[in-house]
Amino acid sequence: MLDSGSMLYTEWINMQKLAILGVKKSHIYMVLFMICIIILYIMLRPIIQVLLHKNAYKLLTYIISSLVLLVILMLITIMKEEQGQGGFTLLLKDALTTFTIFGMALIVINVVHYLLQK
Repeated sequence: MLDSGSMLYTEWINMQKLAILGVKKSHIYMVLFMICIIILYIMLRPIIQVLLHKNAYKLLTYIISSLVLLVILMLITIMKEEQGQGGFTLLLKDALTTFTIFGMALIVINVVHYLLQK
């Protein structure tokens, strides 16, 4: 039995009672993820509006392309794990490193372009 200091958030909910109703742990996770997505949407919307107002299309393009690539990466790793192959953390590390390098390159290119226009 776990003490109260090490209680997981999923243990706040009595899963035995919900199992009678047909609710599984994956359903609880989906609800929690949906709540997180809604909170992030509400928080990010004003930031995106400011970036659009400032015509920061390069930054928005970088963010969206990174997110699309992360989704593709997640789909690939899910398919590989279904086939018995692992390596998710290695792929994620490589993808995040690549995003960082690409973002830094965009910053350098934009700064040089800005300085040459002055």
